Amino acid sequence: MDSIDNENKCKVAIAGTVATGTTVVATTSLLLNIPMEPYTNKDYQREKCMEDILTSDELCCANLHMGMQPFHRLCLLVRDKGLMQDGKNFMVEEVMIRFLHLMGHNVRHKVLEA
Repeated sequence: MDSIDNENKCKVAIAGTVATGTTVVATTSLLLNIPMEPYTNKDYQREKCMEDILTSDELCCANLHMGMQPFHRLCLLVRDKGLMQDGKNFMVEEVMIRFLHLMGHNVRHKVLEA
């Protein structure tokens, strides 16, 4: 009777070991086959895009449908009225650029994230 119990325990242990090994191999192969995206500095790209829009009247008109001066007055008005303040991760200008671009071009928010 003891030999049958030991044999069953040994079979269960072997089956468990094989299942664990198979899981480890499958997980490892899945993780190694994930295509890696190249690193891009999105903060720099975002700041560069904002700077380009805010320093070129032509780009400002094309993206926001208003000139630089009216845009800056609008941002100042929003700040002065206390409707929005610069945050830790954003400036009022950035939020206003996103909003005006979204409304002016009838696009979805996902377009701005790309």
